Amino acid sequence: MKVRYTLPARGVLRISDAQPIVLHDWHFFFQVNEHTQFVDRIIVEIQNVPEENWPTLRTVEQDPDAKIPRFPFAVNENAFKYNDIHDKIVALESILSVFGLWAIDYSTMGEEWIPQEGDNQTSLMGGWKFGPRDNWDNTEPVNNGLLARCIIAAGAKPTDYVSAAHYRLGREHFENCRYLETIRHLFFFLEYEYGEGKYSKKDITKNFMASEELKQVLAEEIAREQNATLRRAWGKFKDADSEVNVGAVIEYIVDLRGGIQHANKHTHRMWHPSRDEEFEHDAVFLMNVVGTICHSRVSQNMAEVPTGDE
Repeated sequence: MKVRYTLPARGVLRISDAQPIVLHDWHFFFQVNEHTQFVDRIIVEIQNVPEENWPTLRTVEQDPDAKIPRFPFAVNENAFKYNDIHDKIVALESILSVFGLWAIDYSTMGEEWIPQEGDNQTSLMGGWKFGPRDNWDNTEPVNNGLLARCIIAAGAKPTDYVSAAHYRLGREHFENCRYLETIRHLFFFLEYEYGEGKYSKKDITKNFMASEELKQVLAEEIAREQNATLRRAWGKFKDADSEVNVGAVIEYIVDLRGGIQHANKHTHRMWHPSRDEEFEHDAVFLMNVVGTICHSRVSQNMAEVPTGDE
């Protein structure tokens, strides 16, 4: 059995030789876009995966005392997973950046399990494929009147929307499953809006605590989430059993910023692009908070845009 990962790519990477590149059981294909002649897809095949590492399905015994029945099948716990090679793919992405690769689009990648000659016929998961996210279509269609206001506002006072650029970048990174960069830009938004030019943990925490707007949004988000998303991320910087309140969440956000703001050889195992998935829930929580504030800020500024003959 072999497993194939298809990784859409962006950039100006060119190749000159025939494919694939074979390194033992690993096969690499760099596919070129016929119009641009740049690599737009990297395919990684790992052949001869041992049977004990196949994603085979097994029947799950039911607990007679359970109130809700379990799904009757489960995937082999020892199955080979993409996460087992994610750090290697990130390293390859980084190395190829000096030859023109800009990025791998992890949000639309796919996995496929393919039988090889002599494999036993068995029931297994065939793979998966990510499609574009559809969970952020949370606004009504924009009419021409509002679009006109946007255009006028952008030309009249663009400095009002400096922080919104960080929200836009944070959301773009979120869509591409780059959660660390998401967190970084969302914090930049909060720092721009409420930091008042301060950078130390003590000063930023104090300024964040002084903002009634930020505290209100955090309180509403904590209540709406019922702590579910936040609790999944909480343990990185807080005791898992500690109280979740506005003050503690502000400290958690500032600690999160501090934890991923600096990089050195001694802390790379705490955070690194190859560990993005571990920060997904942190990014979701901050997306909800910053999205609410950004929408309110833009709406306020848009309301001041002159209309008609003004």
